[in-house]
Amino acid sequence: MSLLLNNKRRRLISGGGTSDPYASNVVLYLKGDVSPIADSSNSPKTITNSGATISSTQSKYGGSSILHTTNSVIVCDTGMVIGTNPFTLECWVYKSSYASGSVFSFGLYKRDPPYLQTYSGNLYFDGNPYTAPSINNWHHLAISRQGTGTNQTHYFIDGIKQASVTQSTNHTATRLNVGNAFSGGLNGYMDSFRFTIGASRYNDNFNPETDTYLAY
Repeated sequence: MSLLLNNKRRRLISGGGTSDPYASNVVLYLKGDVSPIADSSNSPKTITNSGATISSTQSKYGGSSILHTTNSVIVCDTGMVIGTNPFTLECWVYKSSYASGSVFSFGLYKRDPPYLQTYSGNLYFDGNPYTAPSINNWHHLAISRQGTGTNQTHYFIDGIKQASVTQSTNHTATRLNVGNAFSGGLNGYMDSFRFTIGASRYNDNFNPETDTYLAY
């Protein structure tokens, strides 16, 4: 199941479309372009949505996005066990402040890594703080695990690697919480949330505008 993405640039094909070489590894894809909110992966999962809505006020792609409040959460609890495989969790986020809130987390009690939260002006990747990007703009956030060896899990903000850490955990949790965790709801907009298991899409710096296969 393990696929390591090489460092070749991902290229848009002619006609404005994209060809994602890891489409078969995508286990959850919330584009934010349909209501009710649904999984657009090749093997759609059942999700439970509590309070998140589709909004045309802000969007990165397609004219709409998912609006999360301080209490909303989208839960998927099937077919998404990471184990020790490579994985990539990513999305575009638009926030007006970086007060307490969460982007995603694993586990019944929403405290299992990998998770990403905002708090007091910082972004926390698995509990490690990094300076948050500007407010009132779209930003691409990603966690990509290349392997379980030393410094093979990478944190990215807008395609710039913030750190590489060691994450050898055998992740057995099945419940993914999107837009909420133990620090509260995202309270902002989310576009193109994608979860890939079996592929580390980003091991080095990349251009999120052209290298993600998210545009459509």
